Parts: sequence; structure tokens; C-alpha cells
Amino acid sequence: MPPHPETNFTSPAPRPAANVVVIDDDPEIVATLSALLGDQGFAVEGYTDPRIALDRLCAGPCPDLVLSDCLMPRLTGTELAEALTAAGVRAPVVFMTALADPEFCIDTGRMRVLNKPFHLEDLLAEIDAATRPLSGPRTVRKTA
Repeated sequence: MPPHPETNFTSPAPRPAANVVVIDDDPEIVATLSALLGDQGFAVEGYTDPRIALDRLCAGPCPDLVLSDCLMPRLTGTELAEALTAAGVRAPVVFMTALADPEFCIDTGRMRVLNKPFHLEDLLAEIDAATRPLSGPRTVRKTA
């Protein structure tokens, strides 16, 4: 008797979990998201100071995704994204906001936005959509 087709099925290797940098001035949000994403198999770095996060991101290595609050002291999410672009860091950025109208601080037509509070499933869908493979490197080092 020939084997059933199911016994010959080989599943594709699972895609490795993404490296995610979480930036929010609220330490509880950073801790919660780090724990939730860590439980889902992601490698997570969390920062409550966007300037320290920016320095780390510019120094490399480039993460697969930056998850950033929109409004933070010292540096807004938009300013952070602009600084990353200027430095040649090509990590996709997903913004989080509790604002009723996020267009106050970001261009929602160009940028991914999650409204707080959000469901874990929505966050995971945004991460999946934002981290689909690119055809080139995410980081381009600028030469002096």
C-alpha cells in the first residue's frame, strides 16, 4: 500500500523570530511588551530613553523592527524615525500612540500605527507585515 500523502509532507522551516527594539517612555509598557514579545519567541531590547535607543540603533546591529511610542520627552517617534533614516538605518518602524488623532504627530498615510491599547494579535500582525523579507540590506553605512 503506498504511503498517504500526509506522511510525505515536509513543512517549511519556521521563519526565525524577529529582533525587535521597543521604545516608550513608560517603563511598564516597555516591560510588558518585552515580556509578551519574548514569550512569542522574539529577541527584544527595550528602552525608555529614545536618545539612548537612537545611539544604539545607529551603532548597530540593525534590528528587524523598531516599535516606538509617538510622543516621548527629548525625541518624538517621528524625529527618531527621521534620525534613523538620516543615519542609513533601514529598520521598519511601527508607531504606538494613545492619541485619538495620531495625525497630530505622524503621517498615518506613510507610517504604520497601532493605537493603544491594542491586542497582541494586532501587534503580531503588524510585526509580521513590517518584517517581511526585503531585497536588500536594512543598514547602509554612511562614509565620511
